[in-house]
Amino acid sequence: RRLIQGDVGSGKTAVAMLALVKTVENGFQGAFMAPTEILATQHYEKFSRQLSNFGIRVGLLSSKVTSSLKNRREIYRQIAEHEIDIVIGTHALLQEGVQFAKLGLVVTDEQHRFGNIIIDDFDGGRQVGEYLKKMGHTRVICLADNDICMDKRRYDGLCYGLGKKADFMKIPINSAEREAFYEEHIETLKGYTAVFVVSDFYALELMRLLQKKKIKVPEDISVVGFDGSTQAFDAVPRLTTVKQDALQRAEAAVQLLTDIISGKKQAETVVIPVLLCHGDSVQKR
Repeated sequence: RRLIQGDVGSGKTAVAMLALVKTVENGFQGAFMAPTEILATQHYEKFSRQLSNFGIRVGLLSSKVTSSLKNRREIYRQIAEHEIDIVIGTHALLQEGVQFAKLGLVVTDEQHRFGNIIIDDFDGGRQVGEYLKKMGHTRVICLADNDICMDKRRYDGLCYGLGKKADFMKIPINSAEREAFYEEHIETLKGYTAVFVVSDFYALELMRLLQKKKIKVPEDISVVGFDGSTQAFDAVPRLTTVKQDALQRAEAAVQLLTDIISGKKQAETVVIPVLLCHGDSVQKR
């Protein structure tokens, strides 16, 4: 058993993908279980796109896919006869009819019944909203690569803290596509006084792009990130960010997993508090 813990954008999915690829190279099948159908579909599309040139066959197994008896029988057959190397799905992977020919590795998302260690995403967004409001910002936009799960909680918290609905812009996951997207929407972004980006990785990337365009941070646009990464505090200007205690989260995850295995506890959700750390990337309006 191995536990992968890391900030948003730190590469957890990439590590999981590499582990699954190595599993396939050794003649086994792999399974990746996501907490929701939307996330399973996103992972399936990403894995398929990145692994197709290597001859690795990726399949999707979810309640939507298996709603048809014909489809369900066909994908069950492909899994059983090793015509699929990596199966990505939801809890549908746990159904009795799913029989792998040679299963070697299972990757499960943290939100499954094995326990869930989360940070207080909503409160982090709330702290950002209240701070930006206090600093006089009324034209605020949130940037994220999806509008579900933790990103949505952070956005909802932002709106709550601001006392009004902030604008939202969905950015591409792919770095090259994201750069082109920013180029296309740079004039739109210039219409805001503050941008809340749901991860430090994306926030720092945006700051570099703005600086490249001679748009000053925070004089022209204030930027706030989320995660409290080392890079955030080393950046110039130092990024204002919501800090999570990675060590506390990792320790809580290991302890919960140990307690579940030993029978001391049932699966539960543990919420880790967060704290807004003021940097130099926000200016009063």
